[in-house]
Amino acid sequence: MEPRISAGLGKGFLLSLAIPIDLKLARISYSLTDGTPYTPVYGDLHHRDEDLGGLGDIRLQLGAYRMIEGTPLILGARIGLVFPTGKTEDNPFVTLEEGDEHQHLQFGGGTVDPTARVELILRGKRIGKRGPKIGLMGRFDGRFPLYENPQGYRGPIQLAAGLGPVLRLPPPVEKLQVMALASASWTSAERWDGEVGENSGLGTVGLGIGLSWNISPKLVLSGMLSLRLFEQAVGAQFNQPVGGTIGISGFFEAPPKKQTESPSSS
Repeated sequence: MEPRISAGLGKGFLLSLAIPIDLKLARISYSLTDGTPYTPVYGDLHHRDEDLGGLGDIRLQLGAYRMIEGTPLILGARIGLVFPTGKTEDNPFVTLEEGDEHQHLQFGGGTVDPTARVELILRGKRIGKRGPKIGLMGRFDGRFPLYENPQGYRGPIQLAAGLGPVLRLPPPVEKLQVMALASASWTSAERWDGEVGENSGLGTVGLGIGLSWNISPKLVLSGMLSLRLFEQAVGAQFNQPVGGTIGISGFFEAPPKKQTESPSSS
């Protein structure tokens, strides 16, 4: 769950804040190669059933958007910082003494990381007099960890891009908007004490289908179904072929300040 707040600063500038809140449910079972249940001699030292919740890394971004005169094109860019508000853990690859408990699941990277985003929006053009409007949207995102956290962990570089058409339906369903998004992402390997972490590093190519409903001029309900058509993972990672998001967004205008009349001078 990720509440986001944006505030317009005027002249195309805005400031945005994202506060991720994560719930991680882990269910672990052991079996022999023939499927027989197995209890490891060291107990559930590393892997055990866990229900964990916590705050992720908060993101603060400053953005700017400009319309290109004489064209339906809007260009946008954002730069920001990720702050280490999520809980981190010790190196999971070190040898532990018997009886020590160790948690693998982290909620953040533990470092202040720069972020960047570039956006391209082609405003919709109507097909015919009462047909749908077709536009285009593209984006590129990046997060760039630059150093290790106090536990010796350095998070992965994360890059993601997406491009696709946006279709606003004609009356009587003009409040609905459909989007198809071709996407690609790359995540570098994590590092612990300078060593590459096992089972880290991932490249994906996918397709997303989204739908948004303008409930009112200031309130939108949206959802997207994402399909990973290709995954190139390092090590024995869990595959995630299908995913989805749902969100609700709205805006309000701050009331203008009342202007006080200055006393006239004689």
